Amino acid sequence: MSGRTIAGILLVAFGIVAIISIFLPWWFITGSIPAFPGHGSSTFLYPFYTVPSSSSSIPVYFPVSGTLALISGLLIVAGGIQAIATGKAATYSAIGGSIGVASVLIFIVGLYHMNLQDGGNPIYGTASEVLIRINWGVSYGFFLVVITSVAAITLGLYRISR
Repeated sequence: MSGRTIAGILLVAFGIVAIISIFLPWWFITGSIPAFPGHGSSTFLYPFYTVPSSSSSIPVYFPVSGTLALISGLLIVAGGIQAIATGKAATYSAIGGSIGVASVLIFIVGLYHMNLQDGGNPIYGTASEVLIRINWGVSYGFFLVVITSVAAITLGLYRISR
């Protein structure tokens, strides 16, 4: 196989993983009672478009982030197909990866504006009350978008330089 075919197949795979990650949890909340280890612990996984309380409105950041992640995945796939079919540079993949990074940054801003920790770290945090401990953070769907976006940018720029 030629280098363009391998790069194209990898880019198509990265794009498909980025699209699939939209349906996976992007963040989690875990509640536990530290005084009773192993008892009373619950973890809730949330896709990018949900918030923990039914009374909370979905911040505008989350749907925008998910839409950008979808566009990113589609552009990465298009760049991979272009690299396989024509052997041309994978410009679409580099652009798609950049949009994926923007998607992740917008999602982080959305988590920050939810004030889970009153201005603290939006990626991971902990809050404790008298008997309850709550942890939250980003989950594997979020990390898949990060990894596929960075890989698509890298491979796209590599194909452009050749």
